[in-house]
Amino acid sequence: MSNPYIAKLIERLEDADKDVRRETAVTLGKVASVSAVPALIGALKDEYVTIRESAAEALGCIADASAAPALIEALTDTAVSVRQKAVESLGKIGNLAAASAVTNTLQDPSEHVRSKAAVALSKLDDSSALPALIEAMKDNNAIVRQNAAYALYKIRDASAVPALIEALKDEQDAVRHIAFHALGKIGDVAAVPALIEALQDERAQVYRNASTVLGMLGGSNTLPRKILADARWSAQERIAVLERLRGVRYHMLDINMRYSFPKTLALCREVLTEEDSATRRGAQEVLNALLLLRGSQPDTHAPSAELVRPVEGRASETKPETLLRAGQEPGKDAEGMLPHPSFWQRLLGKARGDVS
Repeated sequence: MSNPYIAKLIERLEDADKDVRRETAVTLGKVASVSAVPALIGALKDEYVTIRESAAEALGCIADASAAPALIEALTDTAVSVRQKAVESLGKIGNLAAASAVTNTLQDPSEHVRSKAAVALSKLDDSSALPALIEAMKDNNAIVRQNAAYALYKIRDASAVPALIEALKDEQDAVRHIAFHALGKIGDVAAVPALIEALQDERAQVYRNASTVLGMLGGSNTLPRKILADARWSAQERIAVLERLRGVRYHMLDINMRYSFPKTLALCREVLTEEDSATRRGAQEVLNALLLLRGSQPDTHAPSAELVRPVEGRASETKPETLLRAGQEPGKDAEGMLPHPSFWQRLLGKARGDVS
């Protein structure tokens, strides 16, 4: 049985006074009765902008899926405020069928509409919006970039990592902050070089965010193993990243990680006895590269304890900048050799997208 109070309010949406119609739409949104949805959908066609805006907002408060098609149509309204309320309400309704229309709204001429579209996509949690959200990270409006970063944080897809790494250099603190924590939630070690670079930033908040996210990626025990297992990097790149972790201080975990050649050798030796095949394989590849560095031959089998023990006065004491062969140009990496320090800069540049 219909509520007579709601029925009376619905009738007032037809009142000749535009102020009465607007106030009625607002009230119906607060009451949040599904029975008012058809009348509010009709109000989306009202000649007055304020009434269309209030109707769109009220439909979001009710959050009934039957209103989604009408709200999608309202995304083309000539008034910015109506489009803004419509996309916001679609996010509240959470209808995935609307995801495509909301994604297209990221191209709206109004920064206010684009910003609300990014927020709506964070609620819809639809991975098909990823390309548009990644592109929105380049928007000239900081609020749009901030909300796009938050949507990427919610969706947590590794394809967003390069854009989030680039956002670590954003001029706005809020964008950088969300990008840091999105990288931590995604958990892809491809972000490690950029996070290490961020530790050198003079701004305390940037340093704290970088150190916290490095801890989120695994801390002193898990993170090196993730790096070893990541087949996207060559053995030399993995060695370079491990060496770049030297002296990293995790603010939240209060851990000092120090990697030197003997410690990297010891890490590989330890990992070779573990169950995860990808980590063991990565450790073997890195170990072979380190053994070549020491002048030993790579072993296709699990090396013995003698083979992996650091040699006094050689790998344990040699510094990276002394590891170039005679006549070798800086940055020209010989096969099996640990890269010159300039390689680390190129690696960091590659993570930032500066180097193809």
